[in-house]
Amino acid sequence: IILLGAKREDYYYLRSLNSVPVVTIDTIFFPEDHSYVNVGLEDYRGALEMTRYLLSKGHEKIAFLSLMDGMDVLRKDAIDNIRYQGYLQAYEEKNLAADRSLCRNLSYDGKIRQKQYKDFYREKFWDCTALFFTADIMALEMMSFCMDQKLRIPEDISIAGYDGIFAAKRARPRLCTICQDSTEKGRRAVMELLLLLKEERDIGTRKKDIRLPVFLEKGSSVQTVGEQKQSPGLQLHLQKEAEFKNREKFLEEV
Repeated sequence: IILLGAKREDYYYLRSLNSVPVVTIDTIFFPEDHSYVNVGLEDYRGALEMTRYLLSKGHEKIAFLSLMDGMDVLRKDAIDNIRYQGYLQAYEEKNLAADRSLCRNLSYDGKIRQKQYKDFYREKFWDCTALFFTADIMALEMMSFCMDQKLRIPEDISIAGYDGIFAAKRARPRLCTICQDSTEKGRRAVMELLLLLKEERDIGTRKKDIRLPVFLEKGSSVQTVGEQKQSPGLQLHLQKEAEFKNREKFLEEV
C-alpha cells in the first residue's frame, strides 16, 4: 500500500489491521516513532527559501495561508507546521518579528474558500504586501479572485504558492512557487515499496524518512515593494470603505 498525505495515527492504525507493506507519502512522523518508510519533501527549506525571497523583495508583512480547515497549523504532525517553521526562521534571520496573526487556515471546501477570499479582501489583506499560500491551487484561486476585483498582480498584491503544479506555470502572471518533482516522489515511493516486498518481511522497528529536494521558481507574481502601486480597483474599494465609515459616523452623531 502507498498511503498519500495520511496522518501518522492513520498509518499506525492501518498497520495494526494487517501485515501488508506500507509506504507513506508526505506523512510527518515524530522523532520517537519507528517502523515506517516515508517519502516527503524538504518542506522546511522550501518555505525558508520562499520567505527569504519575499523578504528580499521588501515584503515584511507576509501572510502565511494554510489548507488546514480549522485545524491548528502548529500541530506537530502537520506538513504546514514544518513549512511555517521555515517561514518564521526567515524572519528571525532578518531580525524581524513575524506577526503570528498573519498565519491563517483555509477550508478544504472551495465554496467556503471563495467566501474567505472575499473576507480577506474586505480586510485589505491585513495590510500585507504578499500572500504566501502553502498550496498552488489556493494561490491560483486568489489570483483569479483578485483579477475579478480589478486588482493587478503583482502591482497591487504579490502572491506565492507551494508545489509547482503544471497550472502554476501556465498562469499569467506565472506563479512564484516552490517546485517539487512529483514524478520522482511517486517513483521513489514505488521503489521503496518494492524493496519491502522483496525482503518478504515486516519493516520491524526501522525508520526511513526520505526528503526530496525542492527549488524556487520565481515566476512573475511577486514584485519589489515600492514598485507596487494601487490600482483603480483597489483605490475604489478603499474610497467606498471610507465613505461607508463616514456615513456610519454621521448617523451615530445624528
